[in-house]
Order: sequence, then structure tokens, then C-alpha cells
Amino acid sequence: MSDEERSKDQLIKELHQRIEELEKLETEHNRVEEALRESERELSAIFNSTKDGVLLLDKTGKIIKMNKEITEIGGYAGKDVIGKRFNTLKFFTSKSLSKMTVAFAKIMVYIEVPPFEVELKTKDGKKSYLEIYVSPVEENGEIVGSISILRDITKRKRAEEMLKVSEEKYRDLFENAYDVIWTADARGRYTSINKMFEKSLGYKRGELIGKQSLKLVAEEDRGKSIQIYEKTLDGEPQSYELKIKTKNGNTRIFTLKTRPIRENESIIGIQGIARDITERKKAEQQREKARKESEFYADVLAHDIGNINQITLGYLYLLQKAKDKKTKEKNVDSIRKSVMKSGILTGRIKALKEIEDTKTEKFDLNRSIERSIEKIKAYFDKEIKVNLDMNKHYYVKANDFLDKVFFNILENSVEFTFQDKVIIDIKTEEKDGFCNIHIHDNGFGISKEKREDILENLETLSKRTGMGLYLVKKILDRFNGKFEIKDVKKGTEIVVTLPVVGQNGGSARSVHPQRSHKRNERKGR
Repeated sequence: MSDEERSKDQLIKELHQRIEELEKLETEHNRVEEALRESERELSAIFNSTKDGVLLLDKTGKIIKMNKEITEIGGYAGKDVIGKRFNTLKFFTSKSLSKMTVAFAKIMVYIEVPPFEVELKTKDGKKSYLEIYVSPVEENGEIVGSISILRDITKRKRAEEMLKVSEEKYRDLFENAYDVIWTADARGRYTSINKMFEKSLGYKRGELIGKQSLKLVAEEDRGKSIQIYEKTLDGEPQSYELKIKTKNGNTRIFTLKTRPIRENESIIGIQGIARDITERKKAEQQREKARKESEFYADVLAHDIGNINQITLGYLYLLQKAKDKKTKEKNVDSIRKSVMKSGILTGRIKALKEIEDTKTEKFDLNRSIERSIEKIKAYFDKEIKVNLDMNKHYYVKANDFLDKVFFNILENSVEFTFQDKVIIDIKTEEKDGFCNIHIHDNGFGISKEKREDILENLETLSKRTGMGLYLVKKILDRFNGKFEIKDVKKGTEIVVTLPVVGQNGGSARSVHPQRSHKRNERKGR
């Protein structure tokens, strides 16, 4: 075959190969175009089906595409938006446009922009809030624009505003409430307190936040407080009373209501509301005291005065029937004693009413005992011998009511000594800043059971015995003293204890006798 023929065949073969290559290229091109069209359809479907608004901007900031959700968010159609630069849109606030301009500038130079919030005025004049996410659009490795996702957060913002208003309202109620309000965590540590808490208890926030709430509870109520706290943490709201210590050391009584604080269905602490009821409690105690006193005086008057009147009437009857002078004189003397007894009883009632309001001063204890001995000898017809052994001259913080203490004790000694001659030994001694006055008689004595009954039921017994020892107790309480009935083999011994006043008029020791007694017991142990 000639060279010419070979060259022609080769050209035809190469032409066929080229045609095949072109056909392959056309097929691939068609496939790519179809893939692009499918991709564009998918992208368009996503673009239009997303619940967020989407804006596509070119590199000049002109809006070239938007989805239908933009219309749903703001009410603006494509003609109001497409073809316009975003920073010329009048329905965004100037502050929002500034944010958007800064974000667009950053994104065009590959600076990542975090989501940010803007305000939008909708076509019907309402205010909406949007959260915008911005990303660059690249083509052949070059940024050619940006895509913005606009999420409507109006409901969330309004909920946040409502929550803020609610929190501010709660904060105002919390801070300005007339009740004490606080919160604490599950371990009992304060997390917040209000102004009334500070005012009522004297503590500042900084002194208590993070500190244990139990430390403010009076020691005797701490066990109760722990139990109630645990019940509250178990989900049970509680109502109760507690004694709370103020910063200055005083103890106040509060009525409290506590409820659990929940977060994600878990209990993380408690909230408490408390009201100071100390004064109310005092008023209730005073009313109860007044009621009991009223009943007490009514019982005493009805029983004792009634008995004295009956006795007096009996002696008057006997006086009328008496024939001889001696019998008449005896009845007159008995009537005189009944009248005196009635006067003493009336004096005791008056003393009970007045003792708490009387003033005390440096008072001569020795003279008070001596005066009481003189009065008791004048009051009874019996032979009374008093052996007085006072080791020194004592002064105490008291007043004239102290005479009634010794008179009443001596009166009991004489009345319950059924012998012709009454012998009473009185001895004083000083111990730990107190004067102990031992008064011992030669009567039949009091059994241990009877002594305990007398000391435990003084108020009840006083209604049957003319209030003698009950009055003694009330007066000694006023003078920071006490009395006790000693266990002796013969007769009865009562020991009166009073704090001694020093030469300068001040107490030699300021310890209460009962506390001193406990201290001595501890020393003995």
C-alpha cells in the first residue's frame, strides 16, 4: 500500500477516535449538567423549605436571592428585598444595620462571625427579633458573596423579657417584703437573703452567703431544724416555729414556711419565708399569765376568804351565845385573829401583783430577819423562842417585800409546830457570794414525798395554804434568790439563798444561785 493510502486510513482512524472522545465528552457534559441541575433543584428545595429565612448576597452586599420564609418573617415580598443592598433596607434598625455591615465586612475576608441578634420592623409595624448566621460563598477559591440564615427568635426574646420582668418583680418582692426570705442549697448553706433578713437578724449578706444556716438556730431547736430541712429536701413543704439567734446574741421566735427548690426535676435546695412572732408570743404568754393569775386569785379569794368569813361568822355566833366574860373575850380574840388573817391574805395578793414592778436597792438583811421575828411573836399567842446566829452583817439587793419572805416562812413554822413551845433556829453563812439563811423549827417535819410535792406544785398548793410559800418563791425570784426545803431528821429546815451586795453597793458575785449550785455540783464530781 502506497504511503498516500496509509496516511488516509490513519487520518480516518484518528477521526473516528476523536469522534468517540467527543461523544464521551458530550455524554459526561450532559451528565454533569444534569447533576448540576439536580443539585440546583435540591439546593433550591432546601433553600425554600427551611424554616429559617435565607438571603444570598453578592460581594457588593446586593441581595440576589431570598427564600419564602423571609416573607413569612417580616411580611416583605421579593420586590422589597431582591436587588437592594442589605445596608439600605429601612426595616432594620440603625443599630442592627451596623452589626450586619461589620459582619459582612469580616466574612468577606475570611474572619469567622459568631451568631448575632438584630431587630426588624415587620411590614405591619410590629417588632421582631432575628438571630443571624453568616457564611461566605466561594467560587474557584474566591469569595463571591455571602449567605445569611435569619432565625426568628421573637417568641424567645419576648419570653426572656417576660422572665426578666418576672425576675425583677420577684427581686423587688424578695428585697422589699415585710417577711424574712432566704434560699439555701441542699447542704444548708445560704445562697441568698433579703433586706428584712438583714434588718431582723443584724447580719449582712456577705457574712452569711455560703455559710451554714443551722448556726443561726438556737441550740435547743437544732435537732428539730435538721429533721424539717430533710423533709423539705424530700419534697414536702413545711410550716413550723424555731428560735433563731440574732447577731447581737438575742434569741427571737420565728414562724417559718419552707419549700423545695427544683431544677430539671431535681431538688437543689430550699426557699424559706419567716416572720418574727416574738412579740406576739410574749403577748400570748402575758395573756395566758393574766388568765392564770385571774383564776388563781379567784380561787384563793373564794376558798381562803370564804373560809375566814365562815370562821368569823362562827365566832360571832359563839360570842352572841357566850354567857361569861372569859368566853366572850376568847371569841373576840378569835375574831380579831380572823380579821388579821384576812388582812395578811389580802396583803399577799397585793404583794403578788406588785412585786414585779418594784425597785430594788441595797437592803439590810439582818434587820429584815429581826423585824420578821418581832412581827411573828406579836401575831401568835404561842411561846416562841428564836435562836438567832448571824455570823456577820449582810446587805442584799431587795426591798421591804423581803420581810414578807421571812414572815411567811416563820408563820409556817409556828402554825405547823403542835407543841407548847415553838423553837426556831436561824443561822446565816456566806458561800460563793451568796448568803444562805437556814431556818429550822422543832415541828413534826415534812416527808421527802411531801417536800417534792410542795416544790413542784407551789401554785396549786397555794390555793389550799394561803399562798405563803408561793409568795416566798415569787419574791425571791424578783431578788435573784431561791429557797429549798432541806432533808433533816427532826423538824423542818428551809434555806433561803440571796446574792450578797458588796460594800460599794454592787453584787459581790453576779452568778444566779441555781447556776452557782450547778457549778458546785460539777466541782463535786
